[in-house]
Amino acid sequence: MGQEIPPFLIEVPEAELADLRRLLQTRWPEPETVADWSQGVPLAYLRELCEYWADGYDWRPAEARLNARSFFRLVR
Repeated sequence: MGQEIPPFLIEVPEAELADLRRLLQTRWPEPETVADWSQGVPLAYLRELCEYWADGYDWRPAEARLNARSFFRLVR
């Protein structure tokens, strides 16, 4: 049985990255009633995280750093 181990690159389509902007359309719940994580992720933290992924994070440099390394996929 032959197995092939071809290299591959990480290539995320621009449309998928643009789709992250949908995070900015999130309808947020009412703020939590406690100042800790006992009711789940604090709303302010989650909003900041979503804004970062939608508008702040630049995937292309990360993609380039990953592709500078060798990745392989086992094909059976």
